[in-house]
This record gives sequence, C-alpha cells and structure tokens, in this order.
Amino acid sequence: MGNFFGWMGMREQQRVLLASRDHMGKVLEVTRLLHSALKHFCAGELDRAAEIHQQIFNAERQADELRRELLERLSEGMFLPADRADLVHLVERVDDVADYANGAARLVSLFREAPPEPLRDGVAKFGELLLQATQQLAAALDKLTEGDRKTALELCTSVERAEEEADTLKAALFREMFAMDLPAGTLVLLRDLIESMENTADKAEDAADLLRVLAVSRFS
Repeated sequence: MGNFFGWMGMREQQRVLLASRDHMGKVLEVTRLLHSALKHFCAGELDRAAEIHQQIFNAERQADELRRELLERLSEGMFLPADRADLVHLVERVDDVADYANGAARLVSLFREAPPEPLRDGVAKFGELLLQATQQLAAALDKLTEGDRKTALELCTSVERAEEEADTLKAALFREMFAMDLPAGTLVLLRDLIESMENTADKAEDAADLLRVLAVSRFS
C-alpha cells in the first residue's frame, strides 16, 4: 500500500501533513497537562492545579500558532478543493480539543476547594478519558501518514468509544452532583467544568471522524 505521502503527492503537501503532526503533539500536551491538573484538583492541591493551568494556557497558545501556520500553508498550497477542505476541517477540530481543554483548566483554577468527595473519582476519570482519546487520535494520524489505514481506522473507533464513555460519565456525575446540597456557585462551576470536559471529548471524536473520512475516501 502506498503511504499517505503518495496521496499528497507534492513536497509542499507533505510538509503540511507533517506539520499537522506537530500541531497534534502540542494538543496532546494540553490534554496531558489537564489530566495532571485534574488529579491535583481532586487531591485538594489547588495551587498546583492553578500553576498547571498556566502551562496549559501557554501550550494552547502555541497550538494556536501552529494552527495558523497550517492554515496559511493550506491557503497557499496547490491542493484539490476537497483535499484542502478536509485538511482545514481536521486542523480546526484538533485545535478545538486544545481550546476546550484549556477552558476546563481555566474553570479548575476558579475553585477554592477540592470537588466534593463523591465526585472526585469521576472528575479524575474524565481527565484520563480525555488524555486517552487524544493519544489515540494522535496515533491514528501517525498511522494514516504511514499508510496504515486499517490501524488508523481502529484507533478512530477507540476515540469514539472514549467519547461514549465520557458521555456516560457526565450523566453519572450530573446525577450525583444534583442530588447534593451544594452552594449555587459551586454547582455552576462544577456543571461548567463537566460540560467543558465533555466538549473536549466531543471535539476529539469530531477530529477522529474527519480522519476516518480521509482514510476511507483517499485509500479505498
């Protein structure tokens, strides 16, 4: 099977795809840091969680810079319209993962105490799922660039399953949270945090769907 560069053809297009892997790596760094921030948050180590948010903010800004560079290359390169559109959408959806993860970390930095004990395992688990989904998304892109369509598709399915697990976890956390007698401010912050984490998972799945389209339409 010819590799992904065989489809891209031109040297310039090869560079764009390789650069998208750099962008993906930076997004993965954001979710890895969020995973760490959530663990510290659940342990009541709020100062450390806030410090990590600053690292997340910086990494997300670097991801934005890489996204802009990618879109500039895509606007200037010689691509077929369908190819350009698919790649633009992929870059945007991957970047959305970092945006929503940064939003979740920002919300964590607003808390003045750890989440209620019954929610801690679930909140920490959410961070694990987001990291897992992004790792699998990054691996899927790597496999696609290598021309391994079968493994790329399997990894995309794994991202989808992680997102489904995140949906289930969100529902469980909401049931637990709304059954508790929490101050209104804490309730709102927790709701927004859980929504931001679920949105992060949703965007990872959206990106996986686009990778699946590329794999099926370009390698069939």
